[in-house]
Amino acid sequence: MIARSSTRSPLHTGSLRSALLVALGGLAGCSGGSSVVGDTTAGCVSGARDVICLTNCNLGCSSTGCARTDIAQNEVILLEFSDAVDPASVTPSSIRFRTASGDQPVGEFFVNGRIVEFKPTLLISGGTTYFGFAAGETYSMTIPGGKDQPAVVRSTAGRPFEKTLSCTLQSTRGIVDINGAPPRVQRLVSPTTEQLGAAPLDIDIVLEFNELIDATPFVSGTQSPVTFSVRRTRDASGGGKECNPFSDLLTLPGTQRLDYDAGRDVSVLTFKPSQPLPANVCIEINVTDQVSDLSGRSAQPQAFNFLTLQQATSEFSITEPFDGPLYLDEDASSATWANGLATFSPIGGDGRHGAFNKAMAVSTTEVIDGRTVHTLNTDSTIIPGSYTSTGSAMAITDGKFYFASFVVPGDVHLRFLGTQPPIVTAVGRIDIQGVVEVNGVSLTAMPATGSALGQEGSAGGVFGGAGGKGGDRCGGVGPGATFNGSNGGTVRVIGGHAYATSTVDTGGRGSTLFPASGLNIDRQFAPITASLKYCVSAVAGGGGGGYWTPGVNGVVQSNNHPDPSNGLPPLLAAMGPTAPAGVAFPLFPLPGTAVSSRHFLVGGSGGGGAGSHPCLSLNLITTNAWSVGAAGAGGGGVVALRAGGLLRVAPAGRVFARGGNSAGATGTASSSVPAPGGGGSGGSILLQSGATADIAGTVDVRGGTGGLFDRFGGTAGGAYASGGAAVQIKGGDGAPGFVRLELPTAPAVSALASMLPAATANNVGQLVERDETVGCRSKFYSTEQIFGPEFSRYEIYATVDGVAHTYSDDAAVSNEEAGPGAPVRVMFQAAQLDLTTNEPIDIRPWRTRVRSTGSEAGIDSDGRNGFRFQLQVDYTLAQNVTIDRVVVVYRQ
Repeated sequence: MIARSSTRSPLHTGSLRSALLVALGGLAGCSGGSSVVGDTTAGCVSGARDVICLTNCNLGCSSTGCARTDIAQNEVILLEFSDAVDPASVTPSSIRFRTASGDQPVGEFFVNGRIVEFKPTLLISGGTTYFGFAAGETYSMTIPGGKDQPAVVRSTAGRPFEKTLSCTLQSTRGIVDINGAPPRVQRLVSPTTEQLGAAPLDIDIVLEFNELIDATPFVSGTQSPVTFSVRRTRDASGGGKECNPFSDLLTLPGTQRLDYDAGRDVSVLTFKPSQPLPANVCIEINVTDQVSDLSGRSAQPQAFNFLTLQQATSEFSITEPFDGPLYLDEDASSATWANGLATFSPIGGDGRHGAFNKAMAVSTTEVIDGRTVHTLNTDSTIIPGSYTSTGSAMAITDGKFYFASFVVPGDVHLRFLGTQPPIVTAVGRIDIQGVVEVNGVSLTAMPATGSALGQEGSAGGVFGGAGGKGGDRCGGVGPGATFNGSNGGTVRVIGGHAYATSTVDTGGRGSTLFPASGLNIDRQFAPITASLKYCVSAVAGGGGGGYWTPGVNGVVQSNNHPDPSNGLPPLLAAMGPTAPAGVAFPLFPLPGTAVSSRHFLVGGSGGGGAGSHPCLSLNLITTNAWSVGAAGAGGGGVVALRAGGLLRVAPAGRVFARGGNSAGATGTASSSVPAPGGGGSGGSILLQSGATADIAGTVDVRGGTGGLFDRFGGTAGGAYASGGAAVQIKGGDGAPGFVRLELPTAPAVSALASMLPAATANNVGQLVERDETVGCRSKFYSTEQIFGPEFSRYEIYATVDGVAHTYSDDAAVSNEEAGPGAPVRVMFQAAQLDLTTNEPIDIRPWRTRVRSTGSEAGIDSDGRNGFRFQLQVDYTLAQNVTIDRVVVVYRQ
C-alpha cells in the first residue's frame, strides 16, 4: 500500500508535544548525542551545525536500531527531530516503511514543528478494508541521511537529516483499541442542534463517530449497521409535535457513505435520502451493535431522532369509481366492476383463510404420476396466521375452507382426509392445475392363504362408505353368520337430506357362505374316479356399491365341470347364489328446498365382501379346506369446489371421486383360494361458480371394479377328465357417482365434455343458492409518496335494496360505518409500494378502518404509501347491494 504524504494544517503543538513526551519519556536520542531538545542551534554527533538529527522516537531509536520492534497494525510512529521540519520534505521516500517485497503500509504523515507523525489510516478497495501495517508482516523503517541524498528530511532552513537510520519492525500485535472505549456517535453533525425540531427537507444526515470504525459492513452489500427510518409524529403534551412511539418504523431509502478524518481519528457517516424528506414526520436513526471499531469492539446501541419541517397539509383522495376492472383483483373477488358499479356474485364466502398455499397441507413422500401427494384433513387443519385475514391461526374442524383463491399447482396431488365433507369456497378463482382427489381406497392384494379372519373392507374417500368385510374361514363342520361376507357401507348424506331414507341397501351386498351347510361333505368335485379331485363349489363375489345407478351383482361366472342334467359345464349346483348389488340412490326430482352444496354431496357406497368357500380344495383334504372371503372396496368421497369468480380445471388438471377397486386373483392354485369382493361406487363432485367455468381437465366419478377370480387347479386348461378344475368368480363393479356443475345461467352439457362417465342433462343446472357473505378485493393503490401520508377517512357510497347509503369511519361524513351489523363491510391493508413498479415491498395487517381510534388502529398508523381494500356484502342483511364508489382521503 502507498503511504500518503499530508500537508494538512499543523496540529496543536502543545497537545502533540505532551502526547509525544508521554510516549517517549526517558528515551535516548538516536545517536546518543549531546543536543538539547528544542535548541535549534545544538549540533549533532559530528558537531556540524548544517544538519539535523533525530532526538526522540517512540520506538526507542538508536544507531543500532529500535528498542521496540513488535508493533500493532495501527501503531502511530512518532519522530522528533532537532529542528523544525519542512513538511514538503516528509514523503514515503524520505521516511520509508517497506516489506521485503516493497509493499508499504497504509497511512499518512503529519508534520508539526519538530515532530513528524506517521498515522495508519484506512483504504477501502473492492469491498475490502486495508489498514495501517499488514498483519504479521515485517517492515524495515529507513530514514535516509546525508547531504547527497535526493530524498531526505530537511529542516525549515533546508538542513538535511544527518545520518541514515534503519531498524526492523514486525506487525504482530494486531489492532489495538487506542481509545479503550467502544465506538459511539459523539455528534450529530447534520441536522444541527438548532434544526432538530424542524429539519430542512433537502438535508443530508451526518453522524460523527469517536474513532475509526470498520467499513466492511457498510460496503459489503449486507444490511447497514446504522438504520434510518421514518415514523409519524403526534401532539406533544407541552405543545408542538413529537415522535409517535406507537407508529410503525418505515425504512428511509437512500445511500450511505463512510469517510475517515485521519487527522482527528474519527469516522463520518453521511446518509443521503433518495428523495427529499417528507414534511411533518419524525426521522429516527439507530446505531446497532453491528458497528465495530478496527479492533473488533462493538458499539453500544444508540438512537437519535429529529422532526422535519412542519408544513400545512392539503387534502387529497383516491377514488375507485368501478368503471372497469383495472384495479380489481379478480383472483380474489366474487364481483364485477363495470359501468360505475361493483356488483356481487351469489357465492364466494369471506376468504378468511387467505389464498390457498400447498404449505397449508401436509406433504407426504408419496408421488403419483409425478405429483407429490399433499393431504388436508377436514377434521383437523390449522391455517397459520400468516395466511388468514385476521393474522391469527384458524382451526378447521367442519371441513369448510374459506379461501381468497384456491389454486392447486400442477405438481401437487391434493388428497382430502377426515370425516367431514370438504367444501372449498373461494372468494375469487379456483384453478385446478394438478389433482384434487377423494377416491375410495382400493384393495391391491387378496387375503393371505391360511388366514382365519376375513379381509377388512377398505375405507371410503372423505364421507364415503367403507367396503364390506370378507367372511371368516369356515371350518367345514357347519354354518355361521361370520362366514358370510358383510355388506358395504351405504351412501352417506348430510343431515336433513330430502332422500335420507333412500340410502338403505345402496351398499353392495356381501355373498353368503357356500355350500350353505358349511360341511366338507357337501363340497362338489368332478364326477369321475380319479383319486385327486379339485372342488368347484364357489361362492359369489361381493356385490358392487350403488349410487347414481345400481351397482353390478357379484356372481360365480362359470366352472368347467359338467352338469348331470345335460353333461355340459358349468355344474350349476356348485355355483353359489348371486350377491345383489347396491341399489340406486335418487337425487331427482330436486326438492324445492334443496341447497346444492348439501344435496349433491353424497358419499359413495362400499362394495360387499365375499363369503367363505372351499373352491379348488382337494378331495383328500378336510382340514383348512375352506378359505376366508376377500373384502369389498370403499366408495368415493365428496368434494365441493365453489368459486365466486372463475372455476377452472386446467387441461392437465384432475378432480377424482372414484370408487375403490377390489383385489382379484388369477393363475393356478392347489388349495382353496378367497373369492373377490365388490367395487365401491363413485362419489360426488359439486362444481359451482358465481361467474364462469372452464372444465377442460378430467372430472372422474366412476365406480371401482370388482375383483376377478380366474383360477384353476390340476391340468392347465381345466380338463376335468384328468381331475382339473377351472372357476371364474366376479365381484360386482361399483356404480358411478355424480357430478353437478352450476352457473348463474345453466351451462350446456358440453361444459362437462371431459367428465367420466359422460355427462347428461342432470349434471348441469342453474346456480340458485347464495352464501351469507361474498366480497371483492382491490389491487394496491399508490399515493406516490416516499412515505405514507396522513390517511384521514374512507367514504363508501352504496345502494342497499334500492336505498342510497354512505359509510365512513369519520362521523362528520356519516354515522354509518361499514362494519359488523351493516350489510356492507370493508377492510383496508396498507403496504409500502415500490414507486417504480408499484409492487408491495412490505404489507401490513388487514384493518377495519382508515383512521385510528383510541381502541382500534387504522392504516394511518402503518405509515405506508399505498393501500388496498376488501369489500364484503352480507346477504343475510340485504338482498341486493351495489357499490357506487370507494373514496380514501388523506392529507399531505
